[in-house]
Amino acid sequence: MSQTGTTQPTQEKRFYDADTLGMARSDFDHSALAVVQALVDGGHEAYLVGGCMRDLLVGLKPKDFDIATSAKPEQIKQIFGRKSQIIGRRFKIVHVYQDRQLFEVTTFRSEPDPNHRGDNTFGDLAQDATRRDFTINALYYDSQTHQVIDFFDALSDIQQKRIVMIGDCVERVDEDPVRMLRAVRFRQQLSFELDQELERVIGQYGHRLAMINASRLALEVNKLFLKGYGYQNYQGLKAFGLLTALFPSCGDIPSSAEPFLKQALENSDRRVQEDKPVIAAFVYAVMLWPTLMREFLLLSRPNYTEVQELMHELLNLQNDQTQLNRFQKQVVKDIWQLQFRLNNTRKKYVEKLVGHPKFRAGYDFLCLRESSGLIRWEQNKVSEPGMAAFWTDYQEKHPIKKDGKHKQTKGDHSATRKKPSHRRSRRPKR
Repeated sequence: MSQTGTTQPTQEKRFYDADTLGMARSDFDHSALAVVQALVDGGHEAYLVGGCMRDLLVGLKPKDFDIATSAKPEQIKQIFGRKSQIIGRRFKIVHVYQDRQLFEVTTFRSEPDPNHRGDNTFGDLAQDATRRDFTINALYYDSQTHQVIDFFDALSDIQQKRIVMIGDCVERVDEDPVRMLRAVRFRQQLSFELDQELERVIGQYGHRLAMINASRLALEVNKLFLKGYGYQNYQGLKAFGLLTALFPSCGDIPSSAEPFLKQALENSDRRVQEDKPVIAAFVYAVMLWPTLMREFLLLSRPNYTEVQELMHELLNLQNDQTQLNRFQKQVVKDIWQLQFRLNNTRKKYVEKLVGHPKFRAGYDFLCLRESSGLIRWEQNKVSEPGMAAFWTDYQEKHPIKKDGKHKQTKGDHSATRKKPSHRRSRRPKR
């Protein structure tokens, strides 16, 4: 392989027995194999491809099993009927539902025809391999022969832990700049290194991500920060100068905020690994908070309206880069506003706050700010020291159910007391 990062398919594809690579049939999802078998029985070629192959070879458990086939979208639809749905405009793919699982089935692609509008240019297996982004994602599993098909010596790249672009780096990045984000994500997730040419191109062409629409970049944020590798990906994006491509206001994050970001993102990663829910809104609240505080501290005597305007402006700027829906914006605002409101410890106000739908998220955010030392950088202008301990102690003494109501504790009969009736007694009949 040359050091230019340009990799061309070999004249003859290579076949490897899957057993010799440490891949047993039982390693492959039986429902995915059932989809493949149905396509083969229909007279088409079909293979498992991409991330599932890569992950199995590096010792990870695949989360998705994608399928590539010679069948056209309409033919796939004909085979699976109501269990399938054709989606996409640029390139049509088919979602197939099997045993309550969703599988993405794509037709073999070829180089786009310049005289044909759109990307629905179909090809054969070798052409499809050429259209993959990186060599490590261009391995195919033939379930009929239990063999792995390798066009680009990808197994060697996996063994040497390197990420290599298929084709000319500049052309492939110009074709789809999101490939730079994917390269960084795979680098962090797999602990691989980027090919020299790929690394150079990312450093030179990172600005091309501005060409990508906000909704697609929002999906990339989810992949980067909601899959259990958020903090590693944050480090990777910073190292390659791509962080502002997703978070335009995060170009100058103060060093004092780094412990907060590290702790918050690592906590989110841990929740993902424990199969606990993590929402994108919490990640946005974390990433944008240092910028909000930097602007907040510049105000001489900030009032409620000014703080709300800062939040609104910051979220609008973020929305221009990675599209946020109305729910996400509101959750971010709720978490931020609670940081100011949780400083009030009056009894009636406390009881009201614990019933807030986002109280738990706001409380977790407060704990992260305090334990990471961020409130000192904030000059205690938002929260006084010890507020996290106060709310922790309150919840221990007054357990809160999921619906936001207090659980009845031993000796507390307030929940069972009958309220006095205010109905007027009826006069006896004469």
